[in-house]
Amino acid sequence: MFEVLLDRYEVLGQLGSGGLAEILRVRDRAVPGRVIALKRQHARHRTDELLAEFLALADVQHPNLPAIYDYHHDLGDGRPGYTLEEVSGDTADRVVDRLGPDCVPEIATGLLRALAHIHARGLFHGDLHPHNLIVDAPNRSEGGPLQVKLLDLSPGVPRSGGMGALPYLAPERLEGVGPSVAADLYSVGVTL
Repeated sequence: MFEVLLDRYEVLGQLGSGGLAEILRVRDRAVPGRVIALKRQHARHRTDELLAEFLALADVQHPNLPAIYDYHHDLGDGRPGYTLEEVSGDTADRVVDRLGPDCVPEIATGLLRALAHIHARGLFHGDLHPHNLIVDAPNRSEGGPLQVKLLDLSPGVPRSGGMGALPYLAPERLEGVGPSVAADLYSVGVTL
């Protein structure tokens, strides 16, 4: 039997977990056939961080970012969460290993478009690395384009806190400086 949240979201499994929240794969019973992701906060405290993240991300819809749907103050267990597009594909490093280096410019273009979009809104990623860059190649054998999505924008909400993945961090981030456009672009260089 599946866990069901709010009599609406049937939990199918866990997609990931971080310091603030876990990402669940859920079936939305309100929309037949719709499978999405749900980000559910680990603890009942610091709920303002997840709400701030949702509000910031809901304003940055872009083809290279997952769509953000609904915020819920209480998922039935006292913890907040929000729903977003479930992104299919593989991590950028695995796609490059499989398709070869000729696909890197196309991946870089999608990544840089997503970053330009969030930077123009005063937000930063702050934790950019290959596992936060998902690439799908559904029609690649017929010459179709890659679909690139930048995930895990939560560190990009302007606040102090989490550092990010150490091998991809700009040197100033290691000294305690917050996320910035320059630090994100440094991480792009290391990632690619």
